[in-house]
Amino acid sequence: MEALQNGASAYILKRSRAAELKKAVREVAQGRRYLGPPLSERAIETYLRALQEDAVLEDPYAFLTNREREVLHLTVSGQTSTAIGEQLSISPRTVEKHRANLMQKLGVHNKAELVQYALSRGLITSKSTRSQDE
Repeated sequence: MEALQNGASAYILKRSRAAELKKAVREVAQGRRYLGPPLSERAIETYLRALQEDAVLEDPYAFLTNREREVLHLTVSGQTSTAIGEQLSISPRTVEKHRANLMQKLGVHNKAELVQYALSRGLITSKSTRSQDE
């Protein structure tokens, strides 16, 4: 992997057969990269592992649709499904469906956890939630 990162176009093992070397040369001559079979399997496994790790590290907020974000912000500001629906010109049932989807994506299970998520993400402040309670 280090050789490829440093500009190598192909990589095969010393013990590779001549046919493998020819194949690598042909691939590179056609502008492609080449890894010998045992290396390509390891590279794919490493790549898939890195994708999984990146997915875990990514902020789930990035996967919300614009409508889900609108519903999130209006929900944590204390509005009801009916009020949100009127504001967004959708039915309260559709609001609830968007809320269920965004809660699943964020890994929260109720509105209290949703508010906690919004606080931790800086989407709202504790001051704004206190004014809703008063």
